[in-house]
Amino acid sequence: MSEISVQNLAKSWGDSHAVRDVSFTVPEGSLTVLLGPSGCGKSTTLRLIAGLDAVSKGKVLIAGEDVTGSPASKRNISMVFQSYALFPHLSVAENILFGLKVRRTPKPERDEKLQQTAELLGLAALLDRKPAQLSGGQQQRVALGRAVISGRPVCLMDEPLSNLDAKLRHEMRIELRALQQKLGLTMVYVTHDQVEAISMADQIVLLNNGLIEQAATPVTVYREPATMFTAQFIGTPPMNILSLEKRGESHCLAGTNQVVLFAEDGREVSLGLRPEDITVADNGIAAEVRSVEFLGADALVDCALGDNLLTVRLAGARTPEVGEAIPLSWPAEAQHFFHKDTGLRRTELGEGAAEASPHSREGQGGVDASDNSTPSVKREDAK
Repeated sequence: MSEISVQNLAKSWGDSHAVRDVSFTVPEGSLTVLLGPSGCGKSTTLRLIAGLDAVSKGKVLIAGEDVTGSPASKRNISMVFQSYALFPHLSVAENILFGLKVRRTPKPERDEKLQQTAELLGLAALLDRKPAQLSGGQQQRVALGRAVISGRPVCLMDEPLSNLDAKLRHEMRIELRALQQKLGLTMVYVTHDQVEAISMADQIVLLNNGLIEQAATPVTVYREPATMFTAQFIGTPPMNILSLEKRGESHCLAGTNQVVLFAEDGREVSLGLRPEDITVADNGIAAEVRSVEFLGADALVDCALGDNLLTVRLAGARTPEVGEAIPLSWPAEAQHFFHKDTGLRRTELGEGAAEASPHSREGQGGVDASDNSTPSVKREDAK
């Protein structure tokens, strides 16, 4: 067993709180990514799991054993650092074998493990080289080799790919994920890069200001963000958050007459829309193009819609001109609502979302500038 359980974990220095009451579980053999902006507490959380920092409050359990007060050397873990931490005067082979030598592993066993690890990571031809003679990706593989050769079931990684260029990062993401699955490692991976998180993780733990915003699979975090922060942090470009105006029991897009939600509780809400969920449709609501960023296969178009600014992702074959008015539409199920005061997802009132106008082409959802009458209401679970 190598499951990791973090229970009500906290770390503070006087009045400064880096981690506040964080709890999550990393199932055995899975990869959990701690994601968030700089200063959110993700690296501190990793160091608390590793035993490199003392816990102020809470518990860390590895394989069912409470290791909160145990030193790092007693936690049966390996760790890969952002800086690689290679010894410049030692060869690749000596760097990989360093931990085994310290633990006085017999030489025949060391040699056998070195050969297996080198072949696994494609380092067999580089064992006699020094770190300065290696590329960034090769140095990262050496750091990985030192962790893999230890045979520890838990591996902790602190932004290991941040020093690599974009192409190499992509290649290493694929290699890392394949290695983790092949060896069955229980891995906790820290990054600020949402692409790394979404493409690699079994579970994402999104942190902000020392607290968990959401802990779920990449699909759930993307499709059902629990908070406004999550909605705007996950996605490239991020989700649009649009202001609504309350008129009686209706909520309209600010600066327009377009009703998007019915609600009776009086609380103010905001509307979230993914740029890729918005399309140009003849029966859409008019928006003015402010800028266009051509990306080849598609384009990011910034528009003014009433009193709101939003980004739309459109196919790059035909991009609108700045100043042009384009009709925008989106399906009702693509709408996400958040309480304006707390930023939390409004899950209990999904049935108040406005149905697509009956004038929409082929019954597709969305807003319709040609019909400003009150739309029907769809009764269903929260989106």
